[in-house]
Amino acid sequence: MAGLLEAAGPAQTGITIMGKLDLVGEAALLRQRLVEVVNLVLEKEPTLNVTIDPADSRGFEYHTGITFTLFARDVRGELGTGGRYLSGGDELATGFTLFTDVIMSAIAHPASARRIYVPFGVKTEIRKCLQDSGWITVNGLVHEENPSVEALRLECTHVWLVDQIQQLDLQPSN
Repeated sequence: MAGLLEAAGPAQTGITIMGKLDLVGEAALLRQRLVEVVNLVLEKEPTLNVTIDPADSRGFEYHTGITFTLFARDVRGELGTGGRYLSGGDELATGFTLFTDVIMSAIAHPASARRIYVPFGVKTEIRKCLQDSGWITVNGLVHEENPSVEALRLECTHVWLVDQIQQLDLQPSN
């Protein structure tokens, strides 16, 4: 078991260490499968940082062979995990689960889009010009007495009033 623990880390180093171990039977077969999987992954993506942990037994009662966990630099936690398992009794399958909460926290979120409320009756050309300038237009469907109030209700940051763009006061009133 000590040799397996020493093999944890960068894949190529770990495979070299595992190659020196006197593994027999199922253990030798699993080692060979691991070598094949690592080589296939690195053949497709040579710059990928692949690590191995031959002593990891998480999910051992469910998985039937090689398992994997996906990580990303500067991201806390696993992006996903998976491996080989038996499906429908004795049919071999491979699957994975992605943890969308971790993925969503890891991706860069774009700045909020500029949303402008365009009251009912404003010419189509004006709406089109605003959209061409990068605005998301929220179009009024009926006449509103106070377009600014409607714009705030619809979570807009601006409103088209008196033939111009007007920024809304988004600060809560006391």
